[in-house]
Amino acid sequence: MMETEMVWGRAGCTTNDRLQELANQLASKGKFAIISSNSSFEFMKKESGNRGAKDNFAKIKEFYYEGKHYKKVAKVTQQLLKELNKLKKRFPNFIEVIMHIENHLTLKTLGNKNIQIDPLYIWGEPGIGKTEFVFALSEVFGVDLEKCNAGQLGGAIALAGSEPQWSDSAPGLIVQGMMRSENANFIFFMDELEKVNHSGNNGNPLNALYDLLEERSASQFVDQAFTSAVLFDASALIFMASGNSTEGIHPALLSRLNVFEVPLPTIEHMKSIIQNIHVSILEGSDWGSFFDTKLSEEVIDVLIKDQRSVRQVKKSLKNSYVNAYQNKRSYLIVDDLEIIQDKTVPMGFY
Repeated sequence: MMETEMVWGRAGCTTNDRLQELANQLASKGKFAIISSNSSFEFMKKESGNRGAKDNFAKIKEFYYEGKHYKKVAKVTQQLLKELNKLKKRFPNFIEVIMHIENHLTLKTLGNKNIQIDPLYIWGEPGIGKTEFVFALSEVFGVDLEKCNAGQLGGAIALAGSEPQWSDSAPGLIVQGMMRSENANFIFFMDELEKVNHSGNNGNPLNALYDLLEERSASQFVDQAFTSAVLFDASALIFMASGNSTEGIHPALLSRLNVFEVPLPTIEHMKSIIQNIHVSILEGSDWGSFFDTKLSEEVIDVLIKDQRSVRQVKKSLKNSYVNAYQNKRSYLIVDDLEIIQDKTVPMGFY
């Protein structure tokens, strides 16, 4: 504990004027403060008998006084809009979602150019590429992605943190993501939103979202590990969620989200999707330059006839490169394909 006290002995010498000067400098560089200047770190003293709470407040105080709470804000550029437009070819069945995002960001070019979109919930059959799409979007935006599985959240503390009286008190996933991310407008992504356990003994994990998804309350977001002593500004955060249906999601939560049903891909969509999956795998691998970037129509047709999900197509292709290499070929043929049975709901096309 002596080390923490020494650190705060040094940080405590920082005057309000110096803090304000630092704030002005960082704000002038387009930085965004994720902790409100109205926060009070004196609450830590009231929990002096609780090691967990003292550690939490020591860390957040250091984070604040060292100016780490000022985050970069990713901006909309013409190049970003071009890259976003390219996603229409890579994810043709997501075109409605992409156009929605495109429209929002185009308007942002008239203002502060900050990448910001309204909260989204995209749903559809398993395996159609929802998670892959969100990851691709984060790459286009150039921001971090914090992902959690809603079905695995262990009560309200998972998102909103645990109260300081507990010895294992810790901030929730939202604040952890805010502190960890390089940008204030990172993507906080919840997968399988409809599978969350609402009836557990530890409370509904999604209660924290009601504040997070309203801009005014998001700007004064409270994590239970710090109570209202520390106010977080989560208004820049980009919230996205995915699932297989809208059933089981409370209407009050759905009303705060822009909901899009992603259709099953058509056969023509799948031709484009499979080719793009192939290129994406090669570009993301250190061995990818060995293989041809163009798949034959025969290979694509077999993958389509198998009517596998996008997820299974990706697995099949990954296994097939080994077979091609062992046969000293830089291209795939039908015999290289390994049929991977999808044990989830089979995908159909229209």
